[in-house]
Amino acid sequence: MRARHGTRPLDVGADRIARTARAALGLLAVARRETGHAIALAWGPAEGGEPRAIEVYPAATLAAHGLPSRQYKEPGSPARGPIAAAVQGRLALPAGFDPVAAPGDVLDALLCVWAGLDFVEGAAVGPTPDEGAVAEREGWIWVRG
Repeated sequence: MRARHGTRPLDVGADRIARTARAALGLLAVARRETGHAIALAWGPAEGGEPRAIEVYPAATLAAHGLPSRQYKEPGSPARGPIAAAVQGRLALPAGFDPVAAPGDVLDALLCVWAGLDFVEGAAVGPTPDEGAVAEREGWIWVRG
């Protein structure tokens, strides 16, 4: 990811990413229980049938689209203007919603949706055959190529 987009995923041992991963697994467990679907990890956009989940990284999605990927979380930051324009051009947002003023976690959620669109459109890069076994064990961050 670093060579392609100038960013790298956070160390999985970092306290915040570990908390986030644990919370995501908890949400997946709730979604599985309430929907009755297994919700396995997706390894390609052509997988049909059951709902699937993917792992994404909002800052990598920004970098992949040539947008500022640092210091964008604070509402009103200078990075927000080009990000807001790009998000509004890609996603159908509610009338009156302003991505420039949105809380950082709300903007990250929008970026996750954008990454999901990249994935289902086949624009996200998957693991190579050499990376496949490690990716299946440790996870894969899907980001536009």
